Amino acid sequence: MERFGFIVEFEEFLALHLKAYIKRPSPLCPAANEYLFEQYKLIIRLVPICCHSCSQQNCYSTSHQTCHSSPQQTCHSTLQQTCHSCQEQTCYSTQQQNCPITLQNRESCHYPQRCAEFSSSDSFTEWDVLYLFEDRWRSGGEKLRARILSRLGTFRSLFARKCQILTQEEFGRLFRSHSLPDALLAQIAQLGEYDQFMRRSYLVAPVQASAKVDATIRNLFNHLTADFLQRYHSYGAAKCKYRVALLHQGEMVAVATFSDALRMTFGVKNREEAIPSYEWVRYASLPDLRIAGGMGRLLGEFCRIVQRQGVNHFEVMTYSDNEWSKGAVYEQLGFKQAAHRGAVEYYVDMATWQRYSKRQYQSLQERSGASCKQAQFVKIANLGSKKFILTF
Repeated sequence: MERFGFIVEFEEFLALHLKAYIKRPSPLCPAANEYLFEQYKLIIRLVPICCHSCSQQNCYSTSHQTCHSSPQQTCHSTLQQTCHSCQEQTCYSTQQQNCPITLQNRESCHYPQRCAEFSSSDSFTEWDVLYLFEDRWRSGGEKLRARILSRLGTFRSLFARKCQILTQEEFGRLFRSHSLPDALLAQIAQLGEYDQFMRRSYLVAPVQASAKVDATIRNLFNHLTADFLQRYHSYGAAKCKYRVALLHQGEMVAVATFSDALRMTFGVKNREEAIPSYEWVRYASLPDLRIAGGMGRLLGEFCRIVQRQGVNHFEVMTYSDNEWSKGAVYEQLGFKQAAHRGAVEYYVDMATWQRYSKRQYQSLQERSGASCKQAQFVKIANLGSKKFILTF
C-alpha cells in the first residue's frame, strides 16, 4: 500500500546511509512513525498524505467519504485505497461497513499509552522537529534527500569567508569585462533562452553599452538567482527586489532575496515615525552544502546595499517554515520572534505529487475545466510559520 511504501522507502534510505535512529509511533498520526536521532537532537516526523493530520480540528483529511473493511478491524479508505487503524481502537467511528465515516476531533483519537508517554516527555523539548510530508518526499528527489542528510551530519562544509559575494552590480561588472567564471557560464547555458544574447553580447569585445543590453544583463542575473531558488528552495522562487548570491570557485552555492521596503505604521503615532521594513523572502544553498556564516554574510551585504541608498534605520522581517525547523538560525542572527502565522492550505496532485496553493489550484481548475478532476487532488495544511524581526 502507498502509505507503507512511503515509510519503507524512508527507512531503506536511512539504512542505506547508515543512520541510527529510534522509531516510535507519531503523536500526530498512529498510522505513521517518527524517527529520533539523538546525536543530532532531531526528530523526523513522517506525514503520509493518505492519513494527513489537520492542524485545526480533525485528525485526518481524506478525499473519500466511504469506508471499507479490513481482515483485522475497521478502517477507512482514501484516494490510494490504503487504510490505517489505531493499535488500541479505530480512530474513525462507523456503524457498519460501506457507510459514511465520521471524523473525530484529535483529542478523541486513542493512541497507545507508550505514544502518549513519548509525546509528553520533557527530554525532547529542545530537539528540532522536521515534518516530512509525503508529497515532499516523492517530488523532492535527490535534492530533498540531500537536505535531509545534511540535517543528519552528511554534508560538505564551507566557510562563507571563502566565498565571493555576487550582487546585481558585480554581475554586470563581470559580464562587461568578460570575467564571468566558467561555472557560472555553464549555469547560464542551462537556461537556454539567453544563448542568442550571450553570442551577440558577451562573446563580442567590447560589450556594447546600451539601455537594452543593461536591462538584459539585469534580467539574466535575476533569472539565474530565480532558477537556483526554483531548484533548491522548498517553495521555489518568489517576487523580490534585491538578490544576493555566494560564489565558490565560480559556482553559485547560495542565494538570498529581499523585498522592497514597506512603511510599517502599526504601533506608531504617525507615518513619519514608521521605519522601512524589508522582508527576507528566500534563502537557499546547495542541498548537500552547509555554509558556515552564509546567511549572515548575505544579510550583511543586503544591509550595506540599503545603507548605500541612504537608509540607516530599518528592519528586516522573515518567516521560518515550521515544517523544517523551529527558526533557531534566525535567533542566532539576532532576530526576535514577533508572531506566528497559522497553517496554509495546499492541494496535492496525487498523480504528480505537485503541491499547489489555493490560488494556483483555482487557476488550474479555471484553465483545465472538466479535465481537472477534483478527485485527483487532496487538500492538506502545512504547519504554519514563525515571524522574526531584526531592527537596525
